[in-house]
Amino acid sequence: MSDPTIPYLVHRVAARIETSVNQRTRRHGLRLQGFRVLRRLWENEPQRLGELAQASSIESSALSHLVSRMVRDGWLEKSRIADDERSVAISLTPAGRDLAAELVPLLEQYEAVCLDGFSYDEATLIRRALVRMFDNLANLDAAIDAWEAAGPRRRTG
Repeated sequence: MSDPTIPYLVHRVAARIETSVNQRTRRHGLRLQGFRVLRRLWENEPQRLGELAQASSIESSALSHLVSRMVRDGWLEKSRIADDERSVAISLTPAGRDLAAELVPLLEQYEAVCLDGFSYDEATLIRRALVRMFDNLANLDAAIDAWEAAGPRRRTG
């Protein structure tokens, strides 16, 4: 059997964390995506929907529905941006800030568990490699389209 692929391994790590986060945030009516929204706003608020979508890696229409639900649940608030009446700023409510302050250390603990046994230098290398992989994916669709256009391939060995 060959070594597992990097995308498969990254998925397994992310899926394991997502399952655990969902179990722990369920009591607040949140799942991982809501947790990511809280984290991004806790770090930098207010944000426009597009900014928040990019920062949280959540597709804009899905994020719009999630933000509406989180506003209804009292974690977020929307306000018009003074110089652009068409745009909406999304911010944490006081309750949302309290919840983020409670949950952000949880995220830090997930990272600590993931990096257990790794040196600082190894952790830095992993972080840089993952950022570089993510940056490489900016051209993913074009690269796959070109690969497909080149014709069928067979795996050997």
